[in-house]
Amino acid sequence: MNSEEIKKRVDDKILKCFDLEGFDRYFENFMFNGAKRLRALYVYKTAELLDYKPDDKILNLAAGIELIHGASLIHDDILDEGQIRRNTPCIHLTKGCKTAVLVGDYLLGTAMKLIFEIKNPKISEILSNAGLSMTISEVQALENRFKKPDLKLYLKRSKEKTAPLFLAGARGVYEIAQIKENEKFLKFTENFALCFQIKDDLNNFFNNEKNKFSSDKSSGIYTLADILAGENNCDKIDICENFLTRKIEETKDILKEFPPSKKSGFADLFNLFEGK
Repeated sequence: MNSEEIKKRVDDKILKCFDLEGFDRYFENFMFNGAKRLRALYVYKTAELLDYKPDDKILNLAAGIELIHGASLIHDDILDEGQIRRNTPCIHLTKGCKTAVLVGDYLLGTAMKLIFEIKNPKISEILSNAGLSMTISEVQALENRFKKPDLKLYLKRSKEKTAPLFLAGARGVYEIAQIKENEKFLKFTENFALCFQIKDDLNNFFNNEKNKFSSDKSSGIYTLADILAGENNCDKIDICENFLTRKIEETKDILKEFPPSKKSGFADLFNLFEGK
């Protein structure tokens, strides 16, 4: 399957889960409008790497992870007082914070149902630990607002924020396929997630569509551009993009031992979040 076919399959699975009459109007557009499905694609590309033919367990894992991710975005937007998500106003602004919290909780509950249907306690444990790690990361971020981190701490927090669901997807596939985990691949996964988070931060900082610069600093959140570069905006673009390019190349190097035919799918994922 190509990426578009995977995304459609995952979207169809998620849509079938929304069985609470009338409630899905609050989040259906959010779940399907502009979602990259990068975490779901990562699950399928991992299965491809392991020569495991995708089945209902892989689909449930991919869809469940996307639902957890969606819930985390809704709750994060409340904490961060976000305005726009996936090119539309955040749910807490259009429907209120109480509704937004319930929508996030509903997505989490739906994800748990999908994961339970896999009928593998180890998968449930992997996803539970990922959710716990993400929550701890958000608590730490909340406690450290307006405290500018150094580069090492920024990278650590970025991994803790984004890597858990990517790692849970990879480890979940290994468990479903009953194959021993490859530590190098898990290291690649962690670094892939870091590159994605850096790219996402830079997209938020350099708001090209509006032809102006923006920052999360007003909310007490520091991105790579705030930490790495000086006050000159042009310098920030070059410095940050060069830093990200080096990180991507370092990450790709980890996969060198894998056959080219197996790792090509991950090159496609890099292209996806790089906008190629």
